[in-house]
Amino acid sequence: MNGVSINEVRNDLIINEIMYAPQSPEPEWIEIYNRSSKSINLFNYKIADAVDTQRVVTTNIILQPEEFLVIAKDSIIFNLYQISSKILIRTFPSLNNSDDKIILLDSLNRVIDSLQYFSRWGGSNGKSLERINSENSATDS
Repeated sequence: MNGVSINEVRNDLIINEIMYAPQSPEPEWIEIYNRSSKSINLFNYKIADAVDTQRVVTTNIILQPEEFLVIAKDSIIFNLYQISSKILIRTFPSLNNSDDKIILLDSLNRVIDSLQYFSRWGGSNGKSLERINSENSATDS
């Protein structure tokens, strides 16, 4: 009999910050935060939007409790920010500038976190949207 050990559950990892409307040359990026007390392997994790899904983690990346991971579309991000957290350069579905959904899926295609953002929340003209409190809902603008 084969089985899969389930380690993480919904909202153990959260989408903490997003850059959906960067100013050139900054790439789009998504920041993930491990708010649990577990070490979580992100192997085969995916990012989806309202239309597409793409596997973004193709190797073992362990995110420790209270650790961040930035997933950026281009390494130019290193020229723009001093990032002390883990970073992964990988394409993911393009984020619409008006509104979109972002879904974080684990290796079993379970939704670990998701949000739908709207341009009226802010975040245009090169400003990111950040979840101020990791305990608040992703629907809190």
